[in-house]
Amino acid sequence: MKIGIITEIISFHSGARAPLELAKHLVKKGHHVRIYAYDIQIDTDACRDLEKNGVELSIIKLKPIPQIGRLIAGFSLFKILRKNHDQALIFTGTLAFFFAGKLTGIPVIRMYMGTQFDALLEDSIPSQKKSLFAKTLNIFGNLYVLSREVPLTYLSNGFVAISKHAAQEAERLYKRKVDAAIYLGTTYFKKKIASQKEKKGQVISILSVSRITPYKGFHLMIEKPPVHYRRLSTQRTLRTISRRARWKKDKNTYQPC
Repeated sequence: MKIGIITEIISFHSGARAPLELAKHLVKKGHHVRIYAYDIQIDTDACRDLEKNGVELSIIKLKPIPQIGRLIAGFSLFKILRKNHDQALIFTGTLAFFFAGKLTGIPVIRMYMGTQFDALLEDSIPSQKKSLFAKTLNIFGNLYVLSREVPLTYLSNGFVAISKHAAQEAERLYKRKVDAAIYLGTTYFKKKIASQKEKKGQVISILSVSRITPYKGFHLMIEKPPVHYRRLSTQRTLRTISRRARWKKDKNTYQPC
């Protein structure tokens, strides 16, 4: 089957790796797969890895014009898709690319990765007091997020999620049945990490390379440690590597390493 995967960037970092890993798995199953992405933030190592695994690439030029640039790129993608005659499209990206695929008449399967509400409150923990202005602005921000997510969810021909948790979230928020939950973790780590038996009084160090945001649950890890942490009376150390580290809660201060 000839399958096109529409995404934003070609990179194995963070959630961007999900459609790339899916492309490689589909090739192994005998499908002809092509990835469509912008010409920005391209990871050359990722490109070489994809081509080595039989995935073809189509790079769409994104002109540096706010909003208009994406519309132009969407029109370019539409013309390319009309020529390539893919039988199905798997989508993870923004509205311009989604409608470019939808208007071709090719079935579009949306890959759901989650809806991040409260993005404007990322610099504070949930228990922190917020100003009325910040809360009001955040409401409009959430409405903007919904305005982008709703058409992607209801106009797609198929709907899959990258995990069971994401599938549950999608069905709860949008009341649409998820066709399948496909775990799309990386295959870069070949060796299985041996588990170590925990000891009482042991210091557990957790290293996170990520944005510090309530959406990722850092406050829960610090303020409400898992049951087995409490039972073992362990000391917890969280180190983060992040460009945004402004949270302060009693003695818990988030700082980049």
